[in-house]
Amino acid sequence: MADSKDSKYKKIKVSMLGIRGIPPRYGGLETCADELCKRLCPDYIEAVVFCRKHNIRDKNLKEYHGASLVHLPSINTKTLDTITHSFLSILYIMLHKTSRIIHIYGVGSFILFPLLFFYKKKVIVSADGADWERKKWNRIIKFLLKKGASFAVKFADIVVVDSPVVENLYKKEFPDYIEKIKYIPYGANIEEIDEDERVLKKYGIEKDRYILFVGRLSPEKGVHYLIDAFIGIKTNLNLVIVGDSEYHKEYIKELKNKSDSRVIFTGYIYGEEFKKIVRSCLFYIQPSELEGTSPMILTAMGYGKCVIVNGIPENISTIGDAGIYFEKNNVEDLRAKMELLLSNKSLIKSYGNKALKRIKENYSWDVVANEYLKLYKELYRKLEFKD
Repeated sequence: MADSKDSKYKKIKVSMLGIRGIPPRYGGLETCADELCKRLCPDYIEAVVFCRKHNIRDKNLKEYHGASLVHLPSINTKTLDTITHSFLSILYIMLHKTSRIIHIYGVGSFILFPLLFFYKKKVIVSADGADWERKKWNRIIKFLLKKGASFAVKFADIVVVDSPVVENLYKKEFPDYIEKIKYIPYGANIEEIDEDERVLKKYGIEKDRYILFVGRLSPEKGVHYLIDAFIGIKTNLNLVIVGDSEYHKEYIKELKNKSDSRVIFTGYIYGEEFKKIVRSCLFYIQPSELEGTSPMILTAMGYGKCVIVNGIPENISTIGDAGIYFEKNNVEDLRAKMELLLSNKSLIKSYGNKALKRIKENYSWDVVANEYLKLYKELYRKLEFKD
């Protein structure tokens, strides 16, 4: 950690909720919570992470990366999972007095924010992009999510966004609360991962013989653009789709129906297998229509992989000049960019080197954790002043 230890703030108590839990299995917010705990516990903070029972593999796991884990139930549906779990988590915090600083991931539990404000808790909300624009939500949910963002900036002490584009959007939408809105990028790890032919063989693929996508298989992730582009290319390489979604079975069925035999759907892959799959791909494609700072783009770049991304402002901001983007949602342009790389392997290597350099200079988890620690300390000082 770049920030020196300070005995006065050594044991800041923080409760984290709004995620499915750690160890991370689902997405970027879980990974963010895990990386913070890994770096800040127990020297700087005492963290309690609230986990959803249906997401837990090891029910006996009560501590992970220095954080205490609390397993609570929820109503496991698309619309009720987060809000019911967050409600029970807040009740637990109130009854057990786990902490006075609450770190909430996402704005889906916005209706509970006034409750924390009333009980004089200090609250950080990590917002997951412009969530109200996601295609998976109906009009009512989109309205509620936008209302959630407004509740976050009104009732939370700090709202963190992980993209300069989203930061500007929030400040434009909520000009009365500009001082509460903070930009902290998502992070990425840089690791040396050994190749493992056994893992590749398990999925019927070979090193540098496949193009990769990883993510939730929902419409806003744009996998349909990727498949449409790929099946129009004459190549004997594979397209590997890593991911799934319990809420979008019809969409996944459509994706599989339009694919040919070169497209491989693996389902979710975690841990070391996941790392080895990313390590051995030829290049990575992120066709998503909506993102903040995409954790998966950063992960691929952190492995020195050339990336192609959908040309939305958030993705372009993430890659800088260290990647390639295609015209927003344009299948023909995506196909052209893929064919460009397939015909020029030296370009793949060049962009891979640029990607790794950009991660080292801009997206270190150590720097990210230190920025969050500064926010925890800021809220701690406010509590001390009130006391």
